[in-house]
Amino acid sequence: MLKKAKIPSVHVNPSFVSLVKNQILWYKCVHQVKRDDGSAMVEVRIGDYATSIDEYFLQSIVAPPETKAIKLVIAKCPEIPADICTLLAKYLSPKMVEIHVIACPDLGWNNHIKRILEACGSTVDHINLCENKWVDDWVIEQIAVKFSKCLRILDLEATSVTDQALHHVGRRCLNLRALTLNMCHRISDDGLSQIAKKVHLSSLHISHNLAITDLGLEVLISAAHNLESIELRNCPKVTDRAMEAMFEAVVAWGKRRNTRSVSLKNLVLVDCVSITRQSLVFLAASVPNLVTLDLRNCVGIDLVKGMREMESLKNLQGLLLGPTVALSPAEATDLMQSVLFHVSGLKVLHLLEFNGFDDDNITEIIDGTVVLEELVLTNMPFGIHTVESICSNVPNLKSLTMEGTSLLCDADVRCLSSILLHIQSFTFKTALR
Repeated sequence: MLKKAKIPSVHVNPSFVSLVKNQILWYKCVHQVKRDDGSAMVEVRIGDYATSIDEYFLQSIVAPPETKAIKLVIAKCPEIPADICTLLAKYLSPKMVEIHVIACPDLGWNNHIKRILEACGSTVDHINLCENKWVDDWVIEQIAVKFSKCLRILDLEATSVTDQALHHVGRRCLNLRALTLNMCHRISDDGLSQIAKKVHLSSLHISHNLAITDLGLEVLISAAHNLESIELRNCPKVTDRAMEAMFEAVVAWGKRRNTRSVSLKNLVLVDCVSITRQSLVFLAASVPNLVTLDLRNCVGIDLVKGMREMESLKNLQGLLLGPTVALSPAEATDLMQSVLFHVSGLKVLHLLEFNGFDDDNITEIIDGTVVLEELVLTNMPFGIHTVESICSNVPNLKSLTMEGTSLLCDADVRCLSSILLHIQSFTFKTALR
């Protein structure tokens, strides 16, 4: 009968244990990243490792002289002991430029985040508190007071803030440039109007809001400087009037030509059902430098007529469209020609449920691509000709999604996967025959 070998007892130096632990934490938690301006920054993600952090680890982060900026990310983190918060405040806060606290319902403001932010200087310009219901108007008021001169980016997605929070931000954070209010159901036009009084945003993201109308957006867009990005998702009360503000800004004496929207590069209007073709007329005249246009599920837009208006946009790199109503062969050809006008410069192309398009229409569009990196085709009868066109014209494709066709088989999928050597994401879902 075999016996288990006896494991010899080995005395381990505690300093060696700390060294190994520190190396593991570095591998898991510390990354070198770039800021928007290209400068270097150390990202520290504590997450599940919050209870493993010690003073030796934090000292090793801030000790190198090249560590001048720190981004702290606390994501889906359980309870953090009070002594850990004290250590984070002591070592990381003095060099912190960004803090992201994401989906941490077990944390709190007074016992955790406030301790860390109190030790920060005037270098913190990006605060992300998304998916935390403990973030309310009182929390935002304290943040607005503390970082009134330096805060530039604020993300309040899925928090408990109301218009009163935007009142505090609008009064104090005059350098704020980017604001995210996704799934903030208690925000209305009044809050946006408070922001617009003194703050000149360049980026605004709002989604799933039934209270915001053209009135609030019109004032905010008119007050914006150097607009770069607007994302509106599922805002059913937003109509063409809000888009008109990019062409004619609202001022005290009436309206004037809005020249500050010329810099807009990213426009997302997903699920905005009250937007019509008239919005595209305003956009064509006011945002000639647009790079990304997302009109998915904007069912009020007649894409056949609307895309004709967009031919003045010659810098598009991302185009996301659909679905359409049933198209006649002539209408399908017109829409195909409008898409072909932009397709040579596109890096991202999403075509969703173009009713009336066939395999040949889709093939002709793909034949015109040159630098395409992401392609999504959904609920259309694309077949072997489309596969051949993808393999021939876009072998450097990085992301491909093909859903809702019954004209392809396993052999076609294997052909794509063998030819597209640079593919990073490939989704294929066939329709029921």
